[in-house]
This record gives sequence, C-alpha cells and structure tokens, in this order.
Amino acid sequence: MKQVLLFAVLGLAQGGAYALMSQGLVLIYRASGVLNLAHAAFGMVGAYGYYELTVNHGWATVPALIAGVLVAACLGLITQAVVMRRLRDAAPVTRMVATLGLFLFLTEGIVLIYQDHAFSAPSVLPVSRVSLGLGYTVGVDELCMIGLAVAVTIALAATSRRTRFGLATSATAESEVAVATLGWSPALIAAVNWTIGGALSGLAAILITSSVGLSTDLGLLIIPALAAALVGRFESFY
Repeated sequence: MKQVLLFAVLGLAQGGAYALMSQGLVLIYRASGVLNLAHAAFGMVGAYGYYELTVNHGWATVPALIAGVLVAACLGLITQAVVMRRLRDAAPVTRMVATLGLFLFLTEGIVLIYQDHAFSAPSVLPVSRVSLGLGYTVGVDELCMIGLAVAVTIALAATSRRTRFGLATSATAESEVAVATLGWSPALIAAVNWTIGGALSGLAAILITSSVGLSTDLGLLIIPALAAALVGRFESFY
C-alpha cells in the first residue's frame, strides 16, 4: 500500500506539469475556440531559452526562468496577433491546422539549432528529499510541482467565474459580436489569454525538464495536455 502511495505521489508530480500545460491549452480554447496544437512547442522553445541562458550564458536560475516563460508568452501573443487574428473568420479546422504547421516550424527550428540532442538544465525547484516514513522519500520539487498545479488551477477557476474579464473570456468564444457590443475588445481578450496560456506552457516545460530532460520531445507534451483538457471538455479548469 505504501509503495502504491509513493508511486502515486511521483505520478502526481509529473502530472502537475501536464496540468499546467493543459490549463494554458484550455485558457486559449475558451478565449478563441482554437485547439492550439503548437501549445507545447511554445513551452519547448521557452525551455531551450532557459537552458541557453543558464548553461551557456551563466544566468541565475530565477532570471533565466522568467526569461524562458516570457519567450513562451511572446510566442503565444505573436501567434494570436499575426496568425489567428487573420484567420478569425476561417473554419475551426483551418485554424487548428495552422497551429499544427506552427508546431512543425518551431520543432524543426530547434532541430536546426541544437541537432536534436538531449540536454540537462539546472532544476528550478529544490532537489532535496523528504521522508514519507518506512524508508520512502519524495523530492521537494515533486511536492512543489503538485502544489503549484493546484494553486494555478484554483486561481484560473476563480478568475474565470468571479471576474469580469473571466466572464468576458467565456462569452468571447460564444459570440465576439455580443462581447464587442458590451465594450470589450475580443482581440484584446484573445491576446491576453494567448499570452498567459503561452506563459503557462513555458513554465510547465521548464519545470519538467529536471525529470525528463530537455529535447524536442517536449513538444509532444501536447498529447497528455490534450488528454487532460479533454476530461474537462476544454471548458473547465478542474
């Protein structure tokens, strides 16, 4: 039973990163109705930026983390402003295919620069371990990952239900015209949510590199993220 508990904690830790990734995916879908298949690729680019700054340029962990998250956030903003805004009247499948093309573009760009090698980057979270009793231990970073995922989930759920911006975001996916008549800018709402979604992707990718390493396989985190988002029908953060 205790071994089951230990493996559950370890699984929840990695699941925390998947949860962060899926929350950003849901946030973007709620704001624009776009199934962003390039979402994990945003985080992958941010994670490589974090690696470049810490390992090759000697940055401290926290500034490099912030920079990596900002890179992923900017990719989300640029995608919405440059690609999705021009495709706002296109069919949903067309917009989804556009994000798939962006996923391939970002992945191949990383391959051209880093030759698809695997790397390791400094862990953002503490790597010490705490005892669960009877000789079992768990990493502090794993516990932090679980706590962070829960905190972000509660914050996003509360924002979507209890703030005017959250309610406007939900309404935008239903009818941009109705939201615009109330004085809100659908383009601005989408831009903010794509930016936050990209930032969450970057945070998740950087945090999970300490356990899975850094490679272009990070882009494939879109698969468990999609599975997690599907449980909530791309509407709920819980």
